Amino acid sequence: MLALLRGCFLQKKCIAICAVWAMCGLAARAQQSPSASSGVVWIQDSALTRLVDIYRQYHFFANRYHKGYRVQVISTDDRDRANAIRAMLMQRFPQYRTYLQYHAPYFRVRIGDFLTQQDAVPLRDSLREIFPSGVFIAPDMIDAEALLPETH
Repeated sequence: MLALLRGCFLQKKCIAICAVWAMCGLAARAQQSPSASSGVVWIQDSALTRLVDIYRQYHFFANRYHKGYRVQVISTDDRDRANAIRAMLMQRFPQYRTYLQYHAPYFRVRIGDFLTQQDAVPLRDSLREIFPSGVFIAPDMIDAEALLPETH
């Protein structure tokens, strides 16, 4: 899907932007509401809405990394312990990507790619059953490709 969007928009990026603005001017019109003298009613074609959604989705996935959240499980200076916990998380939660990050002098094990904190709460709660202390939601740069649905 990402390759299709990239191929479609990279060559015609300027044309798409012009088309959105042109369609916005042609398909939408503003008029005074009869019930409120200061209100404005916006009438918009559904094709324009779909085009804008595709355009937003393309730009989201065109930039691979975004601000988001991951669940941090452990921060330790023992590399072997961090690798063991990461391996255990990969086995127990295969649907999420796990990350081992090194910020001197500590190794951090984080799991998941979430756009909002609320999305990460169920994973955090299930991890707190395994690790009773030290599990929290941490802001991080997430991989947008991890949010794409798997295609098999």
